Amino acid sequence: GGLALAAACRHRGISVQVFERDGHFDQRHHGYGLTMQQAAPQLAALGVVNVDDGGITSTKHIVHSADGTVKGQWGIRHWFNDEKARVSENNQRRKRQNMHIARQALRYSLYRAATTGDDSNVVRWNHRLVGYQEQEDGVVCCFEITDENRKTHIVEHRADVVVGADGIRSQVRRELLGDDALPLRYLGCIVILGICTLVDVELSDSYFSHLLDGETVFQTADGTTRIYMMPYSKKEYMWQLSFPLDEDTAKMLSSQGPAALKAEAQRRCGQW
Repeated sequence: GGLALAAACRHRGISVQVFERDGHFDQRHHGYGLTMQQAAPQLAALGVVNVDDGGITSTKHIVHSADGTVKGQWGIRHWFNDEKARVSENNQRRKRQNMHIARQALRYSLYRAATTGDDSNVVRWNHRLVGYQEQEDGVVCCFEITDENRKTHIVEHRADVVVGADGIRSQVRRELLGDDALPLRYLGCIVILGICTLVDVELSDSYFSHLLDGETVFQTADGTTRIYMMPYSKKEYMWQLSFPLDEDTAKMLSSQGPAALKAEAQRRCGQW
């Protein structure tokens, strides 16, 4: 959100800086994949011209029950069986289709759009916001930075306007509204994410080849537990498993690490 706004401001001649707590672009993981819903015109308006380099367009969606019965399906490959009609329709609709893309790939595209020609002065890495103060002539923001000796220092930056695009645990929102105004609420559901590669899968001989073709999104649900599978790259699929779980148990399971999460996923889906 911050990088998208920075790109839009720069296109309008507005001077902008983005303060990032990370020390560099690849310091931490920024999630797996997401679905851009018919966003081509908006991305083009932001100057994101290379987003297709990391994006995949799905052409079929399938929903299964736990015993493998197909409960529903849609998409260009389902609607148009004739190859010529399908290709023609696909070309016409591609710009309006949803696109799956790794978050970091989209983030990098927005980063390039926001920093073109002036990288060093737009994004300021290693700046963690600790507070701000409104004054008559603008806003003074205080940031904590860490030097090469791992010592922390407080620095100040002045701005006319400050936008807090810093996530669900926003420091800006906390100072502006307080935690009581918009408290975080657990939704009673846990989500486990993973990526599986197709390197060792012989798709031509596999019963699941029609699902793992890099263009198919599919999901299975048994009334309580649901798994959603989408292409992450040409050789990888991202999976997302969700099921109801109380907050304390969810935190305990998460704290046990990836092996425990995978074991729970296999326990719930092993008989599907």
